[in-house]
Amino acid sequence: MSNKIKAIIAGGCVLLLLVAVLVVLVLTKKPAKEENPNSQEKNYITLVKETVDSIESLKIKNEKDEYTISKQGENKWGIKEIMEYPQAYHLYLETLGQAQSVTALEVIEKDATDLSKYGLLNPKLTFEVKPKNKPVIVIHVGEKSSDKKATYIRVGDQKTVYVASTDAFTNLYYDRYAYIDKVLIPGLESDEVKDIPKIDKMSVTRPDLEKPIVLEKFAEGELSANAATQASIKMTSPVHALISETPAQDLVYGNFGIIAESILKGNPTKEDLVKYGFDKPTSVFELKYNGTSSVKITTGKGIECKHEEGEDLTGHTHQIVSYYAMREGINQIYIVKASDLRWMKMQPKDILSTVAVLPHILDTQSIDVTLNNKKNTIAFQLNKDKPKDVNEITATLNGSKADINNAKAYFQCLQLTAIQDINKVQPNKAAAATVQYNYRNGKKDVVEIYVLDDRTCIISLNGNNAFVGRAGYVDKLVKELANLEAGKTVDTDW
Repeated sequence: MSNKIKAIIAGGCVLLLLVAVLVVLVLTKKPAKEENPNSQEKNYITLVKETVDSIESLKIKNEKDEYTISKQGENKWGIKEIMEYPQAYHLYLETLGQAQSVTALEVIEKDATDLSKYGLLNPKLTFEVKPKNKPVIVIHVGEKSSDKKATYIRVGDQKTVYVASTDAFTNLYYDRYAYIDKVLIPGLESDEVKDIPKIDKMSVTRPDLEKPIVLEKFAEGELSANAATQASIKMTSPVHALISETPAQDLVYGNFGIIAESILKGNPTKEDLVKYGFDKPTSVFELKYNGTSSVKITTGKGIECKHEEGEDLTGHTHQIVSYYAMREGINQIYIVKASDLRWMKMQPKDILSTVAVLPHILDTQSIDVTLNNKKNTIAFQLNKDKPKDVNEITATLNGSKADINNAKAYFQCLQLTAIQDINKVQPNKAAAATVQYNYRNGKKDVVEIYVLDDRTCIISLNGNNAFVGRAGYVDKLVKELANLEAGKTVDTDW
């Protein structure tokens, strides 16, 4: 027998002896007292025990406000004075839930002679629960304990001081405006394509913008039969331009689902409107969608970041973290996070497409390209039997047959205008390049490029001189036109 096998047998014997000892101990020990899983609650003290259905009303007085929650119709709780506003009905039930059952953790002092040391002489919160056919129960809530885990409370005029959990009365510290729905712009119902809103118009007006930023849907019949766009909307101010889909996802559709941090007040006075900056708005945002829906948000003054007393602010620059805001049709002032208001910093260049015009090759009969004062014409012929098949197109350059793949690549090069910003200066020289698209429906688009001394360029669409681009665009067109003429590969990358 090997030493390894002997060790296994010995180990097994020791284990059997240990099990035997354990069995003896279990059989001989005295029976334990049955544990009550709720035994830890036996010292808790119930001060209020009702149900939502048994309560007639709940009156709340805190450092911010004083109001009464009561039935405002069948199965509908609310505060009478604010029922004209959209309501967050679920919040009323949360608050009633905190008031219907109040439990103290323990008694701190039975006959307190100095209520002020508990903050109960002038309570931070007093709420009155009125059950049906029963007397009103009044609960006063004072200061927190030194460890912040408990709060001192007392009932009515009694001088017995209890402690309750610090988070037991969270909702009862709210003012009445907390119960108003804080949604400024409804959110998307889902991420499915069918539920994405169809934008009719969006506009942003701010003091720092020379002209409003306006985005609108394409007019019916504006696009040719096979036209492709990067987005379903275009810019109409400060210039007419295509927009890019990627930033539109954030700067346009990202505005759906804005919820305010809080509501400052309802029915503001003229003095309030001036105080919070609505006499000189910092922005006006308007959105029309799905044919019938619209929203208009006006922002007032910005609210700077706040800091704890004594906090080290070395090198810190105060920033606006929130804004006062109002929504048309709802007469109340909201406080909204600055980061949620995407339009506050939005510039036209943030959403511009880099492409001036994006025609479809099937809709394009010919293109006149003028470079170095020489006009070149690229024409596309459709297959009469398959006029919708891009693989059946043929091309000519200045009347001679051209390689169709190279012609298609050059067609793509022409559209890569690399727009970077809105232009604010006028050209003072002749165009370095002109590209005229001649469409089969008789319409045309003309793109002109003016190279400036700083190696930027002005890109003009149909005479608007609207955009700033890169001068290298002209060099690229010259280089790749030479490749097209020579039958060499046209490279679209630059």
